[in-house]
Amino acid sequence: MFTDQRPIPEELTPHPGVDRLVFSAHIAVWDGKYHNGNIIEEYKWEGYKLDQFMKWEWYFRYRACLLQIKYPKNLVRFVKIRKEEKDNLKILQEDIQHLKNRISAKKGVITKVTKALTCYELKQKELLIPDYTDETYLFGKSKLTKNKIELQELLIKREELEQKLQENEQQKAQ
Repeated sequence: MFTDQRPIPEELTPHPGVDRLVFSAHIAVWDGKYHNGNIIEEYKWEGYKLDQFMKWEWYFRYRACLLQIKYPKNLVRFVKIRKEEKDNLKILQEDIQHLKNRISAKKGVITKVTKALTCYELKQKELLIPDYTDETYLFGKSKLTKNKIELQELLIKREELEQKLQENEQQKAQ
């Protein structure tokens, strides 16, 4: 029996992080020719490793073809998705970062609306008879209160997630 002693070429060796990847397939049928309609049928297969996904990819494409035959005038979309497998700690960290981004965006909106409202109020104070019943002014006031409430909710969610993160880090350390 002959064995080849030559090294395996680099392009044939698996990617170093391929064992952490999770693959999924998604098929969706829209009720029109574009994505702006409603989804009629939808199928998802998730949580496959690379070798499993390659083995079953023919089946996913086959199901997409069957749906195209079933709905010849509609848009059928077959999407292959590759994600990195994450542990709970990493997911919590990403959720906290997402909330921090939303909080900073919400603070920016609050600042913008507050500046616009104070500018309007200053202009109205200069007038002989101020008009605080303007629709845009009232809309801005309601938007400001709504955004402040949403900001408080986001801050509470962030605190809860940070507590969970600390608990998970403590459990991991033990």
